[in-house]
Order: sequence, then C-alpha cells, then structure tokens
Amino acid sequence: MVVAAINTYSYLDLTVIGVSDASAGVAAAGTLTITGPASSQGVVSLWIGNTRVDVAVSAADTATEIAAAMKNCDR
Repeated sequence: MVVAAINTYSYLDLTVIGVSDASAGVAAAGTLTITGPASSQGVVSLWIGNTRVDVAVSAADTATEIAAAMKNCDR
C-alpha cells in the first residue's frame, strides 16, 4: 500500500510504522469454481488481493482447462 501511495502521489509526506504479523494469524484461503465451458474467446481477469491475474480463454476451453490455466498462470 505504501508503494502504491508513493507512486500515485510522488510529493506525498508519508509516515509509516511497521507492525509485526500476528503470531496466531492464518493465511487467507478461498475457492474459485468454473462451472461451464467458455462460450467465446477472451480474457478472464481476476483480482486476488492487489494482484490482477489475466487468463486467456478460447471458445472451446472446458471448465477444467480454464481452471488449469488460472492455476498455472504467472503471478
């Protein structure tokens, strides 16, 4: 968030204090289910936190192929 703030407002006077992670913290987890085949070609864009993930999809791709492409994409 600090990098985004500085990149957006280059003259920003910003004070930041680092805080340790909670020792009992647990990483977030989630599930994404693709329910059907692609009806046309294009790009599926997902936001995972602050990271945008773009996956190319062909009209003939099945749900399994789309899910595999999402899992194996560069992050």
